[in-house]
Amino acid sequence: MGGVDPFQPATVRRTYDVVAEEYDAAFGDDLAQLPFDRQFLDDFAVVGEGGAPVIDVGCGPGQVAAYLADQGIKVIGIDLAPRMLQVAHRCRKVEGIAADFRRLPLRGTSCAGVVAFYSLPFVRRHELLPVLREIRRVTRTGGSLGLATHLGRGEIHGSDEWLGHAVEPIALTLFDEQEIRVALAAASFNIDETRYREPLPHEHQGPRVYVRATAT
Repeated sequence: MGGVDPFQPATVRRTYDVVAEEYDAAFGDDLAQLPFDRQFLDDFAVVGEGGAPVIDVGCGPGQVAAYLADQGIKVIGIDLAPRMLQVAHRCRKVEGIAADFRRLPLRGTSCAGVVAFYSLPFVRRHELLPVLREIRRVTRTGGSLGLATHLGRGEIHGSDEWLGHAVEPIALTLFDEQEIRVALAAASFNIDETRYREPLPHEHQGPRVYVRATAT
């Protein structure tokens, strides 16, 4: 599989399509053991005006979207991998759209808010600001962004075997907190709150940051 771009959306889509069922079995119930994450989502507390939805970008099998929906929020999941969306719908009744968050198929300012839980690492460093600007484009002024991501420097490259399948290797970008702050400001988001969490034993061993921001 030499020459495969591990950040190419088509590569990420194919890999997650292959492992969708096994990924859900391994990680789909993670929120049950993550009280920190649940509290962050509780405090996210977005209420859409006129039925405006919250979108969950990189929703995977839909655990975050389903959790927010249980709070009475209208949520639409967005993910590159159609099979992930099938799992999200079958297992958690999450409605989804197969799309790349670099080019969201949504009207400007049509969303009450956006959740991006561990989806930003799937873009290269130079794509961080364009992606946040695209998220801002679809978020109404005063709407909320809730993001979680790994902190660090450099990239993490995966293998060609994952969850019992031969896959195309994918990679993750580790961002430092300052570049996240700078990119959010440049994308017209004002940071309201920042929280930090250390990893659990089964997770990637590195610190995580959780940011709540408002579209200005």
